[in-house]
Amino acid sequence: VEAVLVRAGREGYFYIDSAFHKSLKEKDRHLLGTKITELSDLLDTVIAQELRSWYGQEPATGLDGEARTTILLVPSRGLEGGYVERRDSKSRTVEPRSNERKLMMIDALSLVSGRGPRILAHEFTHLISLYRKWDLLGVDEERWLEEMRAIMAPTMLGLDPEGEKLVTVCECTLP
Repeated sequence: VEAVLVRAGREGYFYIDSAFHKSLKEKDRHLLGTKITELSDLLDTVIAQELRSWYGQEPATGLDGEARTTILLVPSRGLEGGYVERRDSKSRTVEPRSNERKLMMIDALSLVSGRGPRILAHEFTHLISLYRKWDLLGVDEERWLEEMRAIMAPTMLGLDPEGEKLVTVCECTLP
């Protein structure tokens, strides 16, 4: 995916799919830019610090040497909110399709619908778990447990006060 940097915050770089960004009308591009700024500020002031205090630190840097997380905003294309790929924490010599960085992909349209903060908190929780559980400890825990932590994060942060997104579609089966 070709992407353009649209915001550099203290905690993250926000990139957007170039073709999608160019396809937007000026007013839609402006609205999305405002939402990205708000999301970046929320990541800098609330999401990263609170989730670290509860779950621990994500890697200090990605394999690219960068401390900030890369948030890639892409058009939906069937994306259920967002995701973090386990392979991105591995070297390309081990995982050829790795992006070799702290990276999450988020549906760009979720920002306009107001779901962006919840999705970012959810995916940041996965980023922490990726490092703390898989990379540091070599623990591959049950997926339902990992998803429970990520689903609870937005509610615990006050980003989902009614708990409306507490129950989500998850391809998990309980033991």
